Amino acid sequence: MGSDTSKGFTCDQVWEMIRQHQQEEILTAKGLPFTYTMKGGELFISRRTKSITRSTFEAAWNRVLERPREMTGPKKLNVFGAPYLWAIFKRLELVPFGAKNCPLGGQEEWETAEGSVEQKKESEDR
Repeated sequence: MGSDTSKGFTCDQVWEMIRQHQQEEILTAKGLPFTYTMKGGELFISRRTKSITRSTFEAAWNRVLERPREMTGPKKLNVFGAPYLWAIFKRLELVPFGAKNCPLGGQEEWETAEGSVEQKKESEDR
């Protein structure tokens, strides 16, 4: 079912990663906090009444895989619930922070909950 990224994540693997982070507070690109839960093939966002389906998630993830250099923010996903999916992808470090180029080979720093990968490497070296 899904294509591999250079990191080796299929749609099924990313869906499972998303499942593992249910109920964690995440911020949208505009700084709005939300949480989500999953039931079957649907994501239920705390700020929305309508769910995001598995097929919508797959369309967004496949867009990231197919056009990585064009993925600069949630609008580029062009799916229902894009701001939430983008925020989840960022939280899982699947799209770069700052974002002109995207996960497949860019030299950007990647955002994590504790800071960028470069910042983490520097603090580990100390």
